[in-house]
Amino acid sequence: MVAVYDDGSTVESNAFNATDWIQAEPGNILSAILDLPGEHLQRSAAKVPLIARSSPLLVAPTKTHGLATRSAQSFRFPLTQMPPVTSSGGTFVQASRQDFPMSLTMIASLTILKPRGVREPHWHPNADEWDFVISGRARITLFEGAKKSGSVEVGPGDIGYLKRNAAHAVETIGDEPFRLFSVFNADTFQAIGVSGLLIGTPDEILVRNLGLSEADVTRITREKKFITGT
Repeated sequence: MVAVYDDGSTVESNAFNATDWIQAEPGNILSAILDLPGEHLQRSAAKVPLIARSSPLLVAPTKTHGLATRSAQSFRFPLTQMPPVTSSGGTFVQASRQDFPMSLTMIASLTILKPRGVREPHWHPNADEWDFVISGRARITLFEGAKKSGSVEVGPGDIGYLKRNAAHAVETIGDEPFRLFSVFNADTFQAIGVSGLLIGTPDEILVRNLGLSEADVTRITREKKFITGT
């Protein structure tokens, strides 16, 4: 399981745990509200570790202390069953609020690049990006403006962070597909790629700003690449 928080400060050690809460309340208040000796509750809760080995929980609780009603929206979403964006270089699938109504402030995506696959240079104008490498290896190049740029190689188990508006590209290293799980702190997915940017720019401006000839500009692709193979 991968847990991701969108506030930049929450971790398991400062999460809201019922055992910590019980220990923090005065014993007499617990006794009055829960009809069980408060000191007994506190001693019992203090013995429970953050992660413990136990028997499986009931799938559908039937006793009093179970879920009385179903939630109006599901907490679970089958990301890999979404129709992917597919190209010669790989696939991309994402679930935003429109697809997963319970997720109001976070978007999940799965990028799979084939060997020699490339995710075009792009940036996200509305969100930071948090990444977890599932398998494979890749090189990520980064550009932040003012000639600040660099690259890093990532592999299985690595995590990464790309702040909002930081341009980046991803290319597979080696003969194994690269699988990347990403989370964005927004409710809609937005990405601006270099191919789409140049498509929407008049040829005259490209000639002046890129130092190209008119003949060179006419050879620039008029197709959005998103993911491609090399």
